[in-house]
Amino acid sequence: MINKKIFAERYVQKKGFLQYPAESVMRFYNVYLKQALPTGRILDYGCQTANNSAFLAGKGYDVWGVDTVKEALPLIRANMKRIGVDSIQKFTIVPDTKLPFKNDYFDAILSNQFLYDHLSAQEIKEVLKEFARILRPGGTAFATMMGPKNVFITKHSKKTNGGYKISFPKKHRLYGFDHTISAVMENKRDLKNLFSDFECITIGYVDQSILEVTSTFHWIYVGRKA
Repeated sequence: MINKKIFAERYVQKKGFLQYPAESVMRFYNVYLKQALPTGRILDYGCQTANNSAFLAGKGYDVWGVDTVKEALPLIRANMKRIGVDSIQKFTIVPDTKLPFKNDYFDAILSNQFLYDHLSAQEIKEVLKEFARILRPGGTAFATMMGPKNVFITKHSKKTNGGYKISFPKKHRLYGFDHTISAVMENKRDLKNLFSDFECITIGYVDQSILEVTSTFHWIYVGRKA
């Protein structure tokens, strides 16, 4: 697991305390989940502060969460209580790539802006194998991966053997949040190869440009367990 120390520090200082769901997750719910899976058991892998978990729990899903940093737990608890759902017992810290769930246990698995930030390239492959194991046949996998146009890559990175080393200048709002991004997906073919254990439903992306942020480009992969 990579970057555990830097994320632990951010959670303790509440610098990474997200309280609202990601736009891509809301759109995924509105255009797909609401019709294809109106109820069910969902795993939020890399739930971080449970902002997306809280959104899905508020929609009536049975949400479980996994993170790799124990310092996230107080923020997870705060987000779930904020919507009146105190299901902290369903959130756990997993220090490696083996997930503590039975085969075919989940109807859907969500992993938003986590895999490339917290796992090495090899660990991503191992976790995706676990996704395929614990997802029921016909179940849906949703994941985002960073693309090459993202400002983190184009303006603030240096390529290394372990991926991309991200660092920010002193006046930048993210100064001190130096970390490693293990994998950048160059194109749709890269995504399909990475998620080869799943049948691809669709590949999209989310991007935004505002002020000094020239691009927030992330690929969105949606697949199905055959």
